[in-house]
Amino acid sequence: MFNPVAEDQSFDNAFPPSNQSVRIGEMNGLLFHAGGSSPRPAVLLLHGFPGWERNFDLAHVYRRAGFHTLIVHYRGAWGSSGTFSFSNALKDAQTALEWLRQQPMVNPTRVGLVGHSMGGWIALATAVTEQIPVIAIAPANFGKFAPSLKDITARAAWIAWCEPNITPLKADAELLTDELIAHAAEWNLEVLAPQLDLPIMLFGAERDAVASCTIEFAQQPLLALLPRKANVQNLNTDHSFSTHRIALARETLIFLQKHLETFF
Repeated sequence: MFNPVAEDQSFDNAFPPSNQSVRIGEMNGLLFHAGGSSPRPAVLLLHGFPGWERNFDLAHVYRRAGFHTLIVHYRGAWGSSGTFSFSNALKDAQTALEWLRQQPMVNPTRVGLVGHSMGGWIALATAVTEQIPVIAIAPANFGKFAPSLKDITARAAWIAWCEPNITPLKADAELLTDELIAHAAEWNLEVLAPQLDLPIMLFGAERDAVASCTIEFAQQPLLALLPRKANVQNLNTDHSFSTHRIALARETLIFLQKHLETFF
């Protein structure tokens, strides 16, 4: 049996797979086109903050399995035009999802979301309105984390971390912090959880050191509030899943194959 995690796929020479650079509004993107002459399922793969790990290896696996996969860089991120903000990133995911559904090679009823870190938070927040299958890999819960930034010491520590780490973004650390605080309630995944009555996979990293993404802080309280039981996988690795990329690819692909082929 063909294993897209470890083997190259056969393909139609007339309609081969390809990488296609795309421009969606102000966003730069890369479409991992699965090839073929008929519409296929598709995945929007969302990176984190600022996005040092962009999970291109997962995109290759999903494409080999027959899923068109789109990776975008939010406005103001990694060369995209405009200014980065958390509000813009949430809107950008919606824009990218709408673009993906409109492509003639995509089956618009078979589209899912995969997000890592901030991208996991965005994926879950987007799924509330879209009601489509979603995978959140070490998702951040910025809404829950934000109130702590009202403390002067905590804010200073956060800013000190942000400033050297957001160099790939056109953004201001102080403004981003104010934005998080202002939207804390509406961006808390635990508030959104009752609306997530859909297929969900949650991945946690047991050695995650990112405060808003740890299993205890971001995952476990969320699980108790979801109306439907989620598929949960927790691995002994770091925030980027550095030592478990094959397991991450294999398990996420199984979920996508189950839910994007049969949907609900």
